[in-house]
Amino acid sequence: MRGIDQTMMYTQQSPDHSNYNQDNATKIFQKKTEDEIILWDYVKVLGKRKWVIISSVIIITLGAVIINLLLPKTFESSALINVGSYKNAKLENMLDLQIVLNTENMLELLSAELSLPDDIDPTSLASKFDIEKEKKDKVDSGFVKVTGRGQTPEQSVQLVKSVNSLIIKRHDQLFKEANKSFELEIETITRSQEKTKIDITEIEANINRLNKDAIFYMTEIEKRSLVDSEGQGRIVEAYIMLLAQIKMEIEVKEKQLADLNLRLLNYDVDFQKKEFEKKYETKPTSVEMAPVLPKTKIAPNRRKNVMLSFIFSLLFGIFLAFSYEYCKQNIKKRALNKFNNKAGF
Repeated sequence: MRGIDQTMMYTQQSPDHSNYNQDNATKIFQKKTEDEIILWDYVKVLGKRKWVIISSVIIITLGAVIINLLLPKTFESSALINVGSYKNAKLENMLDLQIVLNTENMLELLSAELSLPDDIDPTSLASKFDIEKEKKDKVDSGFVKVTGRGQTPEQSVQLVKSVNSLIIKRHDQLFKEANKSFELEIETITRSQEKTKIDITEIEANINRLNKDAIFYMTEIEKRSLVDSEGQGRIVEAYIMLLAQIKMEIEVKEKQLADLNLRLLNYDVDFQKKEFEKKYETKPTSVEMAPVLPKTKIAPNRRKNVMLSFIFSLLFGIFLAFSYEYCKQNIKKRALNKFNNKAGF
């Protein structure tokens, strides 16, 4: 009893708190009811205008199906090219190759290579093939990848082969020019070697002649070493001066001979270097992997296109349904307001 009395007393002492809880509960209920009514209105609009939505879905999806059936198939084929090198440097870098192959002149040559009719614009071929670096695990493999697209597997392969042919023809010309430069460099080294050998022979002959002269003067000096006459003494002095001059000339010639022998050795090294560069660091462009007939098409992706069209048509139908309902309600409201104004309400 005591507990009940305390509760009653507490209730009697807190009327404001009880009213606050009741008001709060009422507001929550009203808000939830309004949300349900608004959501229900949306559902009613969708149900009321369902044929607008269904018609949009049918028309747009059916149109997408027809368009996808009419779209031509696209097949893709690719090949790998090993770009030739000159002195371990590529005959042509990737950027230059891409620019050159997309020029009007090269596209005309490609059109002729494919034997296309005259009414087809050669520049339209630029969008049908790609040239890029081949990468394996995001690392440059050193090869060039040529990719071509066509309405049949045969057309895609033929396009890639024709592009490969143009690249190889162009690079063959560059390789011939590089070989001419190589031959000229080797010829220059060979001529320098021959001239150096001739110079060495001449200097060796001069040294031999000077050595003979030196021996002659030394012999004459020895013959007159015991003679006391003034005339013979002057002759000996002249021979000694000539001998000293010859020895100086021999030293100069021997130094020149050493320089020429060193130069000849350097020419041999340069010749071997050129031979190594020509054999191992200079090579023509070649097809590393030829194109093969693709088994599957890459476009159009009909299932994906139809699915996207269905989703778009559904959203568009819902938009049309709400737009139609909004316009209709707005027209009714304006008509009612106009009627009320005339009636004097």
